[in-house]
Amino acid sequence: MTTFYDIETRSPVPIQRGTDTHFSKDAEFLIANFARDEGTPQLWDRINGQPIPPDLADAFADPNEIFVCHNMPFDAAGTHRLTNYRIPVERRRCSMAAAQSHGYPGALEALGQVLELPENLRKLHSGKNVIQMFCVPHDEAGHYF
Repeated sequence: MTTFYDIETRSPVPIQRGTDTHFSKDAEFLIANFARDEGTPQLWDRINGQPIPPDLADAFADPNEIFVCHNMPFDAAGTHRLTNYRIPVERRRCSMAAAQSHGYPGALEALGQVLELPENLRKLHSGKNVIQMFCVPHDEAGHYF
C-alpha cells in the first residue's frame, strides 16, 4: 500500500534557518493529512490531542507501506523528531524530488500550472496565507520574523 502524507508544524525558529533547527525543542506538530491508496483523505489533529488514527498507525507499522510526500525530508524529519514515528528511508518517496529530476518546478503551485492540472487539483493559492497565519512565527503586532 501507499500512504500520501503531509504534515504541518509550528516553531519559533523559521524554516529558513534549516529543518533541524526548525524542529527545536519548542516546535509543535500541528496536523497530518494522509490518504492510503485511493482511500478517503484523513486528518490527524494533534493540536487537539487526537491519538494517531488507526489507519496511520497501521501504515507506520507495515514494513511494506510506502510513504509519498512533497518534500519528504521535511515530513520525515518532523514526524520522527516530534512524534517518534519513523519512516525508514527505503519506504520514502518524494514527489518534489521526482518533479525536479524531470526539470519541473518543485513548488506545488507552479508544478500544478506547468502540468496544466485542473484548478480543483492544484494547490490553493490561499493556502499560503493559512500557513503564514498558523505556522510561521510572528510578533504580537503580526509581523513575521
